[in-house]
Amino acid sequence: MTKIQNFFNIPYIKLIFNLFIITGLFLNIFYFFDYWYSQRLLTRDQDTLSALTQFNSELKNEQTYFSSEVYKEKYAKELNFKNRGEKIIDTSVIEYLDSSEKINYTPNTSKKYISNTEKWIVCLFDYKTAPETKTSVDLGCK
Repeated sequence: MTKIQNFFNIPYIKLIFNLFIITGLFLNIFYFFDYWYSQRLLTRDQDTLSALTQFNSELKNEQTYFSSEVYKEKYAKELNFKNRGEKIIDTSVIEYLDSSEKINYTPNTSKKYISNTEKWIVCLFDYKTAPETKTSVDLGCK
């Protein structure tokens, strides 16, 4: 036997050599799981970043819309502001025939007097062919 074989036949040397091999295996396993965990955290953070970037772009779009003239005009109309020379028509009296079907409201500049009998005839029999000034909204028909 050579000196090297004699050296590795010593029980303490075998024990130390085996401990180095086992320690190396455990360190490799530890580094593998550490790498896997860091990749998992990185993926989670990238997903969070993309969600925040999308949310940020939506907020920028909303800010652009709220600062636009279209929104300001719409909001002013909701608050019943008007421009000079503009006429505002109150459409709050319009009722709906059906939830999906709206009545087209055209304001009349002059209303003619309609007797109560004519109102009943138009409401009961033929309100769709009523004269232009006698609409179902004016007559109280639904």
